[in-house]
Amino acid sequence: MVRYLCHNCNDLPLKQISSVLDHIWGKHGVEVHKYHDISGFRCADCKLSFKSIILFLDHIDKTHGIHIWYEKGLTRKRVFFDGILKGSSTVKQHQRRRVNKMRLGTQQKKILTILQAYPSLTILEVANKIHGRNVTVGGKEYNSICRSLHILEVGGYVEKQIGQIRWLLKKKSE
Repeated sequence: MVRYLCHNCNDLPLKQISSVLDHIWGKHGVEVHKYHDISGFRCADCKLSFKSIILFLDHIDKTHGIHIWYEKGLTRKRVFFDGILKGSSTVKQHQRRRVNKMRLGTQQKKILTILQAYPSLTILEVANKIHGRNVTVGGKEYNSICRSLHILEVGGYVEKQIGQIRWLLKKKSE
């Protein structure tokens, strides 16, 4: 299900293409037509024809400054035809939720406690301390520790020591 909105008119909801065309012509004064026999659209002011709604609305947006966006599917993601609208509150809320959802697993918590006790360790040393035995490089335990360290690095918890393959706890900036 696609729902169109006119950003120029305080996100006025427009349910169908026909209501979008009526709104563009009636409210904004741009003469537009839809051809049912060839399923195309025409901007009479510019004397241009378009075969798809995406190209037509992109033309209306860039040439006439009428910003029609749409919400598609159940996600309610507001999208311009050339990409995600940056000022959309729903996109900001989605990004904020994704950041807050990063929770540490038990193995990641163990890695952080080990790095607090031993400040600079390699992946192999961390794996040996967690599993309590010699772990082979490339084995499933080693790869699991490696993935966990990279996830912690992306989350901002640990960092690689420069020039070596040692991992450090990241200092908290205040």
